[in-house]
Amino acid sequence: MPPVQLNIFGGFYENSSIPLSHQNLINWIPQIAEGEALSQNGLIQPQALVHFGTTGDNSNRGAIVMGGIPYVVNGTTLYSFDSAGAYTILGFIAGTGSVSMASNGIKLAIVVPGGSAYQFDSSTSIVTEVTDPDYIISDTVVFKDGFYVYTASAGDVFFNSALNDPLTFDALDFGTAEINPDRIIAAHVNHNELFILGEETIEVFQNIGGAGFPFQRIPGANIQKGCYAKFSIVEFDNKFIFVGGGVN
Repeated sequence: MPPVQLNIFGGFYENSSIPLSHQNLINWIPQIAEGEALSQNGLIQPQALVHFGTTGDNSNRGAIVMGGIPYVVNGTTLYSFDSAGAYTILGFIAGTGSVSMASNGIKLAIVVPGGSAYQFDSSTSIVTEVTDPDYIISDTVVFKDGFYVYTASAGDVFFNSALNDPLTFDALDFGTAEINPDRIIAAHVNHNELFILGEETIEVFQNIGGAGFPFQRIPGANIQKGCYAKFSIVEFDNKFIFVGGGVN
């Protein structure tokens, strides 16, 4: 008997009117074969998220994995999770909105946009608020070549911490994005390059080492588009994407 194709590929959809369709395809993705196949249509089962742990507070503000351990800020508390999904309360984080987080594998920097900044040291399990007078109120933080790099909430500068120390700062360790005087929205590290994302343009910096501010703009490395939302930056397929645009 010759093979018979079952025409199920295009028949699964949802509609508010049951007479039109009462079929609901769950946890399968329709796919068309890219080459010769017994059937040109198929259904594949996707990878999916599963419930791992609960803290009792649904206001998730940010998450990161450091040293193989998940850390989350829910409500005003920093938590860690073990492999069984059980949580440990680590310390207090002020605010209610999303936070920016960066890690060197041991020390976790946490920034409350427009507010306080913190360090969690996994070697001591202590959360410490940044009190250095040279710290500038910031919106985002990333980690690059041993430095925690912050973007000031005012949008005028970005600056770095002392080496592997998100509690210590020098008032002279700051830079600006000068190709276009647009407001700095966020920072991001991709392919070991530091991207400073403004509202209308993006400039790319590298670590040149030496004394003083370690980051210098790469000549000609700029993008004529900007970022409109600091928390929209996502790593994707060996690059990153974000919500943005530019002039006109």
